[in-house]
Amino acid sequence: MGRIQLGWRFPYATPFFHPFFTDTLQMKTWLVTAAVVLACGQLLTAARIYELLHFPPKGRFYHSVHRWPGRDAIVFTLPVAYHCVFLLGFGTRSPRV
Repeated sequence: MGRIQLGWRFPYATPFFHPFFTDTLQMKTWLVTAAVVLACGQLLTAARIYELLHFPPKGRFYHSVHRWPGRDAIVFTLPVAYHCVFLLGFGTRSPRV
């Protein structure tokens, strides 16, 4: 079951994950940008797999190339989702979206 949290929850003053980013917002922007670029690569390789686009090489090369950007895109979005949901908080106090 879940736990009931009393009081207000404020975001932390210092970010947890900052290897070379100066701000958490900057980290989230770069990671989401990388995920979007990888998603575009997913679309291109999927189009090549289903022969909607024709560019070399032929064979099963694009099947393995298609898998890794999808995995990487998911990995890049995990820190963003973690920060948005757990550190900023998931608000259920207001019925507004």
